[in-house]
Amino acid sequence: MLRRTSHRRRHVALLAVLGCMGVVGSSVRQAEAQLAPGQTLPSQVYFATLPAYYGGEYRNSLTAFVAHSRGGIRSVNGQWIDSICYLTMAGECHYQLGQLPQALQNFDAAVKLYVAYSDWMMRVDFPPGIVAAPPGAMRAAPWGQSRRRAAVGQFRETYLMGQGQVDNSQVVRQGGVIQQAMLFPVNAAEIVRCTSLAIRRRRELLGPLGKFDPLTSDLINVLTRRPAPANHWTDAWVQVQLGCAYAAAGDAAQAKAALDRAVLVGGEFDHPLTSTALLELGRLALESGDFPAAGTLFEEASYASFTFLNPGNLEESLRYGLLAHLLLNQKGPYRPLAPAMAWAKAQGLRQLYVSLAILAAENMSDSGDSAQASNLLSTASTSMARSDLPVSQTGARFNHVSAQVAYQTRNVEAGDRSLASALHFQRQGSLWMYQIGLADQQYTNGEFSDRVGLALYDALLRDPTPGDWAYSPLECLSVLTMPHEPAFEHWFEGVVENVREQEMALEIADRARRHRFLTSLPLGGRLLSLRWILEGPPEIVGQRGLLERQELLTRYPEYQQLAEKAAAARARLTTLPIASNDAALRSEQAGQLGVLADLSRQQELILRQMAVGRRAADVVFPPLRKTTDVQQALPDGQVLLAFYQTQRNMYGFLYSNKQSATWRMTSPLQLQKQVSGLLRDLGNFDGNHELARDDLTKDNWRATADNILRMILARSNVDLAGNFQEIVIVPDAFLWFLPFEVLRVGNREDRRMLISQARVRYAPTVGLAVPTPQPRKQHPNVGVVLGKLYPQDDAAVASQAFEQYARAIPGAVALSNSLPAASSVFRTALDALIVLDDVTPGKGAYDWSPLQIDRGKPGAALADWLLLPWGGPQHVILPGFHTSAESGLRKTSAAGDDLFLSLCGLLGSGTRTVLISRWRTGGR
Repeated sequence: MLRRTSHRRRHVALLAVLGCMGVVGSSVRQAEAQLAPGQTLPSQVYFATLPAYYGGEYRNSLTAFVAHSRGGIRSVNGQWIDSICYLTMAGECHYQLGQLPQALQNFDAAVKLYVAYSDWMMRVDFPPGIVAAPPGAMRAAPWGQSRRRAAVGQFRETYLMGQGQVDNSQVVRQGGVIQQAMLFPVNAAEIVRCTSLAIRRRRELLGPLGKFDPLTSDLINVLTRRPAPANHWTDAWVQVQLGCAYAAAGDAAQAKAALDRAVLVGGEFDHPLTSTALLELGRLALESGDFPAAGTLFEEASYASFTFLNPGNLEESLRYGLLAHLLLNQKGPYRPLAPAMAWAKAQGLRQLYVSLAILAAENMSDSGDSAQASNLLSTASTSMARSDLPVSQTGARFNHVSAQVAYQTRNVEAGDRSLASALHFQRQGSLWMYQIGLADQQYTNGEFSDRVGLALYDALLRDPTPGDWAYSPLECLSVLTMPHEPAFEHWFEGVVENVREQEMALEIADRARRHRFLTSLPLGGRLLSLRWILEGPPEIVGQRGLLERQELLTRYPEYQQLAEKAAAARARLTTLPIASNDAALRSEQAGQLGVLADLSRQQELILRQMAVGRRAADVVFPPLRKTTDVQQALPDGQVLLAFYQTQRNMYGFLYSNKQSATWRMTSPLQLQKQVSGLLRDLGNFDGNHELARDDLTKDNWRATADNILRMILARSNVDLAGNFQEIVIVPDAFLWFLPFEVLRVGNREDRRMLISQARVRYAPTVGLAVPTPQPRKQHPNVGVVLGKLYPQDDAAVASQAFEQYARAIPGAVALSNSLPAASSVFRTALDALIVLDDVTPGKGAYDWSPLQIDRGKPGAALADWLLLPWGGPQHVILPGFHTSAESGLRKTSAAGDDLFLSLCGLLGSGTRTVLISRWRTGGR
């Protein structure tokens, strides 16, 4: 072990050992070149790299570990024992650098090697008992003293291990390799530490997959046979590994029982693996929600890590200890951090020192002391220089906390930059995303049964829970922001063919649609979720969301104060006309809108603090509903027709409140060509194509429409000529451009268009197909934008249309060409909006302006409508919207996102109903 001697001195001493071997002054690669064929580097190289590893020099350490592994794993002279340590520490370096596949490969190799030689402790000459360490060896940690009152045992750094055979006569007679009996020293505690670390890291890498991992099962089978001397103190070391293995398999009860037995050897003494046992017990308590017990266990683990120096366990103990401190809502600094930082700096443990500085910065940020947090981050940044720490997990945590502090100090640009850096590391270093990819790969390769695979998809493709946010907000942000729709598709395809799982298939399809929308938004919709939780209508937010609202407002009282002022400004605006000839009223309206805009900007800054924090906010929009709830909510006479396209197939679903059907369509590619043909038959060649009078008399579109309906329903028992009054359609992909209204239903003698049989309504997701009842104003403010729906129109065309409309709808007001505020703020004065103007889409789904009057100006885009202030038109009519349909789908991939994402964006801003065109109509 490397205790009671500074790492610098230990490093020098071990390099001296290497110098005696003729390799001093050479790199590890050069040392490897000096080895004889088949010879491996000595175990001292491993110990010599530990100071570099704990300093964050992961690549330098990897060089040594990889060099050793090139010599091969042999059981001669104990080289397999060295290999367990090398493979584990190489895996740890990959793990810290976010190279998770390579990390798992090394940890797997280390565990397999242990399983093959699991009886190694039976051949070690351990003493029969342990005695107490001398008084001078028992020092109190600078940050406190254990309250467990356990004695510290005295352990040697190495013990002799026997290998070979005393009697080789049988080998002489039958042939083989003669192995003379010999004894050689091994660092037994280090082997157990590395084995335990490999098991623990596999637990983190595999997550819920560990329960079904065959290597974990093999490990438990081996360890339950107690591969150690009978009735011996070393059983505690076996129990450490067994407890870690049970935890990896998801058996918390068995894990806790084994780890409880592992804390002391002989029921009396702390030992080099006590910190590992306490650390894992703390994690189990944390995961079960017992935060007080977790905090105590982590603190005790830190003392044991100090006594038997284990910087890695010490860092984890204090990191999780701070987490328990924060989850208990304890105010002020986490007591161990400051003295532990000073000690780590004095010992030259750079990685530990940097990590503790980051933890202290988060602690100060959570307490509201952003100045002290900034100073601590500056200290950490300086200490990370000229190391691998900036590109490691430590660096990602540094960037995440830096973003928190930057948002706290209103430095949005710096916060966005730091958060982007953290998420950049997470693209390869996210454990959750790695588990999704690994489960998806193993399931599609046939390594899991359908039952196991579908259970894993359900666990891994969930929305982040409050526990997830509390445990690791960076992991939650990673899984929200990074697209993984193929996993949803494979989950869907594994379910949809099972007749008993049809309802679940529709839910999965809706989850995939929602995921597509959320990943198109900043921070994967996290900011949008916070806006809905804090400002959305209570009937939509729900009881759980209202509880989250209260928790957030309690944690961020400044937001509550701003929200109250914003509500007062909105209330005053409702008393003012949305358009007036009175200069005083116009001035007051502009002033109130300016106040509202300023308050909203301040609220958005606080939302960013919330977004990177540990407080949960459910994904309220788009709502995710169970299929049974949707079906029960469908009234008599209403049916739901939904579609979902995967990479290979397209599926249809038809639901009423009594019946349902699911089917797979034939040849989606041919169906897409038919849809494109129908659009051209209807005159959609390009956005400016003019229809001649003769074009209106053509009926060739009818045959194409009939073909489309036959292709859609070919493999179903569905007849859309049934007795219903309304059909709600949830399209997908190119079907967004299909005018279902013109499809003809009925028998050959009595065919009529679908719109002639029933009302047709569309929804971007199944969850939005069933509206939530909300109160409506008796006298709504209706704003009408007067522009040109067709370039050759005269301005009077829109004016005449407005005059007719205004006579029928009291409260309708023509909006002037000069708004008193950006449209994203002015919209809060409107209850309904009609845009009689050409609406040109932008480069992105949220780059176009719904109001059009101020298009191209700051605050005009749909992306700005998704920001605060909350509120706006409940109903939006856009008869001049352009989509790819107007060119017959020839200029697009036909993904449907220009409609799907635009509609989700409008509804996400609070709008309830949208009437939107697929192409410019240009006439009556």
